[in-house]
Amino acid sequence: MSNDRTLSPFQRNLYFYGKLMTVRDFEMEQSYLNGKRHLINRMVLGTGAVCGLEVTASWDESKKTVALSVGEGVAIDCGGREIVVDRPSAVTFEPAPDVTSYCLWLSREDCRIEPAPAPMADSGNACGETCCYSRVREDFSLAVQKWDGPVPSVDDAWSGLFTTETTDSRADIRALLKAHFDRILAGCPACGEPCRVPLALVIRKGGAWSGTPDIIQNIVVHTNPELFEMIRRHLTDLGNPHMTTAAQVGALKSVDGVENPGGNVDLVAANAVQITPNTTARTITIGESHSGVTGNPHNTRHEQTGPACVDPASDDTTCDKHVSNANAMRWNRSLAGLTVNGGSLVVNPGAAIDLAAGQNVTLAADPAGKKITISAAGGGGASARTGRISITTNSDGVGTARVTSGFDDNLFCVQVGIDYGEHVEYGSVLRYAGQTAFITVRVLRYQDVGSFDIMFSAPGVGQRTLSLRWVAIPAVAVAEPTITVTSPTVTVTSPTFTLTQPTFTMTQPTFTLTRPTFTMTAPTLTMPTIPTMTIPSVTIHGPIMSGPGTVEAPTVIVPPGKSTQSPHLTDVKGIGPALAGKLTAAGISTIADLAAASVNAVAAALGVSDPARARGFIDAARKLAKKR
Repeated sequence: MSNDRTLSPFQRNLYFYGKLMTVRDFEMEQSYLNGKRHLINRMVLGTGAVCGLEVTASWDESKKTVALSVGEGVAIDCGGREIVVDRPSAVTFEPAPDVTSYCLWLSREDCRIEPAPAPMADSGNACGETCCYSRVREDFSLAVQKWDGPVPSVDDAWSGLFTTETTDSRADIRALLKAHFDRILAGCPACGEPCRVPLALVIRKGGAWSGTPDIIQNIVVHTNPELFEMIRRHLTDLGNPHMTTAAQVGALKSVDGVENPGGNVDLVAANAVQITPNTTARTITIGESHSGVTGNPHNTRHEQTGPACVDPASDDTTCDKHVSNANAMRWNRSLAGLTVNGGSLVVNPGAAIDLAAGQNVTLAADPAGKKITISAAGGGGASARTGRISITTNSDGVGTARVTSGFDDNLFCVQVGIDYGEHVEYGSVLRYAGQTAFITVRVLRYQDVGSFDIMFSAPGVGQRTLSLRWVAIPAVAVAEPTITVTSPTVTVTSPTFTLTQPTFTMTQPTFTLTRPTFTMTAPTLTMPTIPTMTIPSVTIHGPIMSGPGTVEAPTVIVPPGKSTQSPHLTDVKGIGPALAGKLTAAGISTIADLAAASVNAVAAALGVSDPARARGFIDAARKLAKKR
């Protein structure tokens, strides 16, 4: 694990007889063991309170302050580090009137203790001494900050997977497991700065800070014995632990409001109703015997039917006459007329009114369904489709995406634009992130009919995800200006269109090429002054010739304290590839640059607020520089 708690290969000491052990080797031994444990804590157990750490609150009316008390306990932060609170602690703060909630944070603090004398090996003075801390105590600290996130209720904070009677607990568990599975596939969780544990939320009561506020304990790490006991109790509960109702499982509760818990509701046939059960098919057929009865079983009289008058428009309102079936059908089919566009009326007394299909209009009669379908020709009646698509480009700024338009053919065109938030700009060549972006659309003809590909290219953009809007417009058949009349009964009333061919005048542009003039100036070369180099003494052992025709390489002994390679920033304890990249980006790329840099410059480059950490890196770099 690296210093910023990202995933990286572990390293451990490889021992051999006579190996020289330095501070760096012993620190690596501790880092290896701690890093393994922290990784398991972070990835398996999770983050939060393990035990204890009860938070209570009190209000001081005279000082208008809130005092929070934290009991003893153990927690695990997002880096997997254990935080042991070995004593009751408290923190007091004055809430702002316009803030409704605060969060109490628990952080681990490593304190250096027990200073001891140490020899100054790099000072050149063998008798010199310095003072170094010899122990690190893993302590803790409390902090209160304004909370801008959502505030759950007390029941929601503690309920976990327990649901109310109106909630489908099975769906909740499936959603929870899927979300957990998706998080695992997405990658290991990262832990940035600051690495700390939210212990509790402090919630204001009413419209102002007055009286003891509400406390909602936050994330809790569930231990294996606790989870096992919960599962054991649930499996051995043979009653109805979920308080499941008939409505939740889709069971029959009543028949027309008649209930009989644990028993049957009998269906009783009466009058002409027939009930036929079928146990094999698991069906109950409810029928009637009245339809087959002919005659007048109800002894209905004519005046009881309330017959309509023969001619409601006449003065004869006596309804005591019968009409023939043919006359009744004519009466029911009679049509007074049709209005056109809410205005003129078309009538044809005693006959039908014909509907004629005009230009680009299709009439489809359905006598059985008693309806007439009027359709417009061209485009299949389809309307334009639109949607949003996200494209992720690669390092070259190129990305593609396939979109389904919703049409069942490939007779459509597509416009694509970039969604800038406040507006969408359409076009094939656009500006995005200060670069020229090219957008190409390819409509598929044979495979995935109805789909199209969007190709985005902006070489200077690099890898990123952008939002695009697309509009697919179906092709519409356009009627030709010339109409051919094929029916002698159709009168063509369409207007006459005159097409005039426009005249275009092309002017050949004139290009004048001027040969540029180049002036070459020879640079002045200045030879650098070569400093005088002192060759260290080299002792060569053994003969050069060990036999006829055989030459042995001499053994070269390098003077002690001199390295054969230039040190790198990662040779400094605590600086990994990620921190080395931040220093290099700030212009500190070598050990010499780091040794000469100021504490503020190093702290700003690394983005840390602890000057002691930056000073430690500078001191280590100075030591490595002196060894050279």
